[in-house]
Amino acid sequence: MGKSAGTKRNEKHAGLLMSAKRVFLEHGYANTSMDLIAEKAGTTKRTLYSYFQSKDGLFGEILELGGDLFVADILPLDPEAKDLQSALEDYLTRIVEIYCWQDAVALQRIMLAEQSRFPDVSRALYLKSMGRIVADLTGWLTSLQKQGRLRSMDVDREIKNLLNTTTAAFRLNTLFGIEAPVDGPPGPTISKDIDREPIRRGVEAFLHQ
Repeated sequence: MGKSAGTKRNEKHAGLLMSAKRVFLEHGYANTSMDLIAEKAGTTKRTLYSYFQSKDGLFGEILELGGDLFVADILPLDPEAKDLQSALEDYLTRIVEIYCWQDAVALQRIMLAEQSRFPDVSRALYLKSMGRIVADLTGWLTSLQKQGRLRSMDVDREIKNLLNTTTAAFRLNTLFGIEAPVDGPPGPTISKDIDREPIRRGVEAFLHQ
């Protein structure tokens, strides 16, 4: 049985979205046109407009897709983990890997440059990614406290401090070109290209202060 018209349209939409993403990441927002996207996607501008009403609308969908991909690659935090140091290190290292992957860095740079054009989408993307991280850490730390495995603390404040000491420098240094981004997309295992030592020290201080 062949694919339905709806399935074919969804697949075409997804393919055009990924093609457009590559063009935006390579050329930036200002230097990308619907003509260029259609050319790179091997289609016509008329077909492109049948899926996306405007360049702004298309880019907005790409930002939303970026948020979905971000949260999909986050590792779970096991409240029953025996080695809390390793569990938290792995979680935060994956966060760094996601933020510092070359495509994610390029998208963040465009998002920052075009924030005034897409304030609602940019804010939603930030809240989706950071909201997921904070929710994960809040649930994990609260569970450990209930088990008597973690000291009493102001969870919200300590999460902010933890993220600032373990992930913020990686993200900022990569965004501003001080350090090179991670080459490949996040895979099943955590990249070995990330220097875990600052994360290890931050986690150790957090757990044992």
